[in-house]
Amino acid sequence: MPPIPFAPAGREDVVRLAELQMLADAGMPNDWAKSVEDFFSAKGNHTGYSLSTWQRTPWYGPIDTYMRRGKDITDILIDGDGLPISVVTRGILSDTGVVPHPSWTAFVQRQLLLRSQTTAPQQEQLDDWRDEKHRPTHRVDGSCDRRFRYCITRAPLTPDGPTVAVRVIPEAWSTITDLVHESAQILTREAVSFLLDAIRHGVTVLISGVTGSGKSTIGAALLQAIGDEKRTIIIEQARELPKPRMGFSMEVGGSGGLSFAACVYAALRMRPDMIVVGEVRGAEALAMLQAAATGHAGIATIHGGTPKVALSNLERMACEAGEIPPTSVRGMIASAAIPMLVMQVVRAGGRRRVTEIAEVIPAGASGKLGDEFPTNPIFATNAAGALARSGSVSAAWGKGRY
Repeated sequence: MPPIPFAPAGREDVVRLAELQMLADAGMPNDWAKSVEDFFSAKGNHTGYSLSTWQRTPWYGPIDTYMRRGKDITDILIDGDGLPISVVTRGILSDTGVVPHPSWTAFVQRQLLLRSQTTAPQQEQLDDWRDEKHRPTHRVDGSCDRRFRYCITRAPLTPDGPTVAVRVIPEAWSTITDLVHESAQILTREAVSFLLDAIRHGVTVLISGVTGSGKSTIGAALLQAIGDEKRTIIIEQARELPKPRMGFSMEVGGSGGLSFAACVYAALRMRPDMIVVGEVRGAEALAMLQAAATGHAGIATIHGGTPKVALSNLERMACEAGEIPPTSVRGMIASAAIPMLVMQVVRAGGRRRVTEIAEVIPAGASGKLGDEFPTNPIFATNAAGALARSGSVSAAWGKGRY
């Protein structure tokens, strides 16, 4: 179905949102245990708004207050019926004590779908969930209000009940200077200079780490730092990274969106200097490699505990797409034509830091699926626990210079 354009917000919409936000801020835990209908009846309000009206109203019931908490809260989670809402505050997961009625979980899911224009405001179409290839699904990823990325599920995928996971996107991303500053010390000036020069020479930077380690923060900082020099097209399933100064973002799937591969092909016709594929979790892996193979530098994040694990995950995900043989995937990752660096970021003791930056050594398609890719650490953590130079670049772009 085609996207449904938002109607412009009028005064009535603004007043309605203010009233709803007051209800959310004043809501006690027991209030949210009531059904949606009983909650509004007890508040002297009603839910008789049309679906098109709810689509214009950026309000999310029991999680609305947490979604407006700014930098403190980064994730909001509902893990099934009868379970409390959890939030992640500065990297720490905690239980809010609020157990929403199942009708509220359905309401939150509906609002996310309506606000992201993933479904149309007609009752018969609300249950028509589709993935990025427009196939029926019981999981939807998306983004809305330019502030939130979400993943929602329902039975039979999650038999214990529907779930909601919302990532709150920063209003202002950290800059490279912020990451180097002594209060953070996530990166060193030397490492930043090296990374930016690599990107200028067409090198793709893969940022590896576990959930909450700061992968997206570092990716966004690099993207902003190089934004004045490179026309960048960002391809994401759910919009998260900051809009580039030169270029634009493309959103995959949803209501009429293209697949990752189709977005890459479209981007190549728009004179990009860089093609950024956001977070690599599946089909994005092959799209990232295809973009890099055309000579366009990129920045992407991936889950992995070490650079070698990250590369193995990249290989596995690219092969899952099933579009090209595993030997071709392996040859692309370890090709001299696709210079690549892997940066490892960790979170320990409440502090984020980069522990290694390694180059992928070209080895062609040798080896079998799952074999380790050879890497060459350029920066590593020294005995004092600081990130420092540990090797020299062997690839043509940096040989003799780094």
